[in-house]
Amino acid sequence: MLLNFKSDKVRAAIRPLFAADCERIARGQLPERAWETDIYVTRRCNMSCSYCYVKDYFDRDYPFVDPSLPQLWALIDALADKTYGLVVLGGEPLVRRDLAEILRYARERGIPSIRVATNGTLVKRAMEALRYVDRINVSLDGTRKHEFPEVVERMQRDICEVRQEMGRDFPSVCISYTLAQNDLFEQDILPVIRFARENGFDIKFLACKYPNNDVNWDFLRAVVERARGYVCDETLLNVRELTQKIIAVQVS
Repeated sequence: MLLNFKSDKVRAAIRPLFAADCERIARGQLPERAWETDIYVTRRCNMSCSYCYVKDYFDRDYPFVDPSLPQLWALIDALADKTYGLVVLGGEPLVRRDLAEILRYARERGIPSIRVATNGTLVKRAMEALRYVDRINVSLDGTRKHEFPEVVERMQRDICEVRQEMGRDFPSVCISYTLAQNDLFEQDILPVIRFARENGFDIKFLACKYPNNDVNWDFLRAVVERARGYVCDETLLNVRELTQKIIAVQVS
């Protein structure tokens, strides 16, 4: 299973349910639960990265106001028993001081797996919330390191320190690297690969979508194939066959 679980007991309980849903899909039927369900808990962020697609989305006069606790609890009630995983998004989710209350409630309502997408800079103040999280996807790439070198350096140090302090309560980590056209493998990409490998983190490469909607899929494929020389397939989450299929669809 690709879903992440801190608890072996939860993993064991979910496995037969997930297998049954896979069989339903194979028979052309609908599953009883969604694999994962995204929820946006805030539009606020403590950073302002030049390539942030969420910032661009929310800046278009989108009427998004941070949902209240009762609103989020009602949403979680509606999702209970209907999804295997909750993906918490922003903005930057860790800016919410009440995030621990939100995630605690999700656990109480039986959400099996919780994943949070974060820039990682606020992990020290969010330790209580992280106790309810199975996995964090941390955005870390060459562009961010160029734009905020000191912030990124501190973030990497904080993640390692908080993981050591929290021990088994700390969630697993996947580094999400958004590839920019001017990224150089040796100078920009390889240091992030090394950081992931040295700390036992997974890593996934994402294609950057530019304002004209161009996506350089060939660059993504080349980087992924080169990265395989440094990390194993279990650590590199870009599936080789899927990457090839995406390229083929774009070319055809």
